[in-house]
Amino acid sequence: MISLTVGNSVFNDSTTSGLNNVAQTLASEVNTVVTSAGMMQAGSVYHLVNIPSTVNARGYAVNLSSDKFSYILIVYIPGNPQIKAVVRLNFGFNSSSISGIALCQPVKNSLCPQGLLPPPKSVSPTSGFFSGSRNIVIWATTNGVNITAGFGELQN
Repeated sequence: MISLTVGNSVFNDSTTSGLNNVAQTLASEVNTVVTSAGMMQAGSVYHLVNIPSTVNARGYAVNLSSDKFSYILIVYIPGNPQIKAVVRLNFGFNSSSISGIALCQPVKNSLCPQGLLPPPKSVSPTSGFFSGSRNIVIWATTNGVNITAGFGELQN
């Protein structure tokens, strides 16, 4: 019984480490896309997500969220959400022309909430995605003053 518990703990630790690698990679890509949009006067940019379909032979889910202090990216095992990685998003550019950054987190109708900028026309926004999903992008749109960013599915 002890070896099973230890084995399971090692497996979970390895899975958490793998989830953390995915989370760090995605957070870096989100930051890069938002920073790229921040250098534009107006327009949209997106980047196709390329991450492993499993971690330790387990599928996982990815969501954008927020806490009291900032936006966060969460990568977790569905059905076992205590096995997760959380990374704070740091939008790393100094632009006096950008007053606000918001993340699009559509709930029902696959549209960004009112007041946020829309994704590129070829992208349908999503609140998150599961590993193994195809055509997932990180996108950002700016009007030169505000930026809205999020995940989406590239439409053919």
